[in-house]
Amino acid sequence: MFRNNRDLRENENRLHARGFLTPFQAGPSPWFRRKKFYTNLLRRSAAECLASALLMFVSLSASSAFCTVDEDVRVPTPVMVGLAEGLAYAGLMAATAHISGGHLNPAVSLGILISGHLNVLAALFYIIAQFIGSILGAAAVLAYEFDVPHSFGNGSSNSCIPINTAVTSLSKGVNQSQGILVETMLSLLLVMVFIHMTVEETEFKSIAPLVIGLTLAAAVISSYNVTGGSVNPFRSFGPAMIANKWKDHYVYWIGPLCGSCIAGTFYKLLFSSKAWVPLAEETPIQ
Repeated sequence: MFRNNRDLRENENRLHARGFLTPFQAGPSPWFRRKKFYTNLLRRSAAECLASALLMFVSLSASSAFCTVDEDVRVPTPVMVGLAEGLAYAGLMAATAHISGGHLNPAVSLGILISGHLNVLAALFYIIAQFIGSILGAAAVLAYEFDVPHSFGNGSSNSCIPINTAVTSLSKGVNQSQGILVETMLSLLLVMVFIHMTVEETEFKSIAPLVIGLTLAAAVISSYNVTGGSVNPFRSFGPAMIANKWKDHYVYWIGPLCGSCIAGTFYKLLFSSKAWVPLAEETPIQ
């Protein structure tokens, strides 16, 4: 594939300029002196920011309860929220995969970083961009905000403000430890599928956005009535900041980040083509 060491070094420099190699894997030229690296990094961060804002807007719009003219409340179902978020994720990932990889989730970026396929600086820029995007997307949902007194059937009256109903929270009877466990397991599922579908060269890579989007939909649907179906720290942070509701908020950081660390570590140790624990050679069965 490469004629000589010079071609190989140029290819490594090109990959590192795009952020897909760590500084230690790149060629002899210092990575921090390459203008192209920063130009590409800003372009990729902009893609992450815009896509994260759009994903947040779709997710919060789908999971918000709205008051009708007759003062009835339209409450979303888990299937509706999961499919909306999963399909939006699939579309946005397909649109940005060639630019940034389509992470749209700090847990995914952390998992890719641990797996060794993203450098630290790029991961930091990604997470900052996703943070900004989550705030912008949540703020955009304020376009729906209206203050309509409504009775919720238990004698209490409250304002029907959609952003308030989109804040993730633990269901009654679910404690913080259980919430962290659910978020950890489902984030492990999502990040593991993401890593294996995007990092490894497989025949299924072309359908990665659809597979990952459906995986996210399954995760949201299965956890919606337990934790609110977050699987993304910024999915919880954006509406919590706008609505100023922080109860049990740490659950939605500890769970997804632990799940991503487990997924990245397992890939690095066991499942990568360059795993620290190499696969044994197959021997024919006698």
